Amino acid sequence: MFGPIAARNTMAKNPVASFKTSMGTIKAEIYLDRVPRTASNFIDLANSGFYNGLHFHRVIPGFMNQFGCPFSKDPNSHRSGTGGPKDGTTFKNLATGETEKRFNGGNIKDENIDRTSNAPGTLSMANTGAKNSGGSQFFLNVANNKNLDWFTGGESKHPVFGKVVDQASLDLCVKISKVPTRDDNPRTPVKMISVTVAMPGDKPAAAPKATANPTAEFHTTMGTLKAEIYVDRVPRTASNFIDLAQSGFFDGLHFHRVIPGFMNQFGCPYSKDPKSQRAGTGGPKDGTTFKNLATGGTETRFNGGNIKDENVDRTSNKPGTLSMANTGAKHTGGSQFFMNVADNRNLDWFSPGASKHPVFGCLDKASLGLAVKISQVPTRDDNPRNPVKMVKVKVVFPGAGEKRKSEGDDASPAKKRAL
Repeated sequence: MFGPIAARNTMAKNPVASFKTSMGTIKAEIYLDRVPRTASNFIDLANSGFYNGLHFHRVIPGFMNQFGCPFSKDPNSHRSGTGGPKDGTTFKNLATGETEKRFNGGNIKDENIDRTSNAPGTLSMANTGAKNSGGSQFFLNVANNKNLDWFTGGESKHPVFGKVVDQASLDLCVKISKVPTRDDNPRTPVKMISVTVAMPGDKPAAAPKATANPTAEFHTTMGTLKAEIYVDRVPRTASNFIDLAQSGFFDGLHFHRVIPGFMNQFGCPYSKDPKSQRAGTGGPKDGTTFKNLATGGTETRFNGGNIKDENVDRTSNKPGTLSMANTGAKHTGGSQFFMNVADNRNLDWFSPGASKHPVFGCLDKASLGLAVKISQVPTRDDNPRNPVKMVKVKVVFPGAGEKRKSEGDDASPAKKRAL
């Protein structure tokens, strides 16, 4: 359909934006040298964190992927595609040094000065068709859409302000455009975890280690299990777990439900008493908060200490994975999770059926054996006859030691949490 992305040399080096999505990372040159107002507006929004946590709200194969509406934080919002930045907010035009102001729904003035066409891989400003109606929303072209050029005939007037830098980024754009949709909205949300902009002269980031994710150490009375925690795949769910671990919430609790050939469930505050009849019904306190380690935003627990569902990554509930427990209703995951000791793909949020359990980590091979051993202890009503205690949960970040903070671990009654 179109040829490979060719390298572009410019006398004045332009910044490069990295779009870290739940399906991979896209990199694009931002044409500050061609359309400085439009590029500066985008860079200002990216640097402020405006785009972090939003979702692609409109994707069409053979056409484009649209993104940047603040209402798309809820991937199923009917208002997606109608929002923009706040009126009156300002940004610096990085070419002229002048201050520009957003108006009339967070819009900027049209900048129809450069004749770069809406070719495959280009980034272009979305608008309503009226003058000066572009704001934070833009689209990534996956086809030759020259009919959208501002300098061609017709009503569509969309100035290009960047282009992907490599074939891998273009391939990912095409892949995103082909996800199953309902009314052009992805059925499985495609999330923008973060947008970062590297300016010319910025020092390159240090090369990442084999994994940038933290490791959790579960010190139990039967031994220690270690697991990678997937901050890069499900940042809200992983950050919630890490916050609870660092606060000491899990220390002194017991596995309250273990089933051989299935899983081990843990994390209810009532399980401090290993024989409590309330074990499996509790969670953190309502209103407690934690930092989303990917976006930097603050998340708040609600309705029994729960967090919002994060059904964005398609890692399956295979042996050794850690997965969120819930009641079966939406947004009912809190502190409880389970360790799979079998292939439980029927629990995947993206498989048919009522069970919807996102995976947020995985045990190493040595730890899987211990998890299986725990699942096989004698039980009464799935509760271990001889309690298996979580002495301590420790989280270790790459290149750092354990970090801790204080937070209460008492919990109010909640519905029975079951797989």
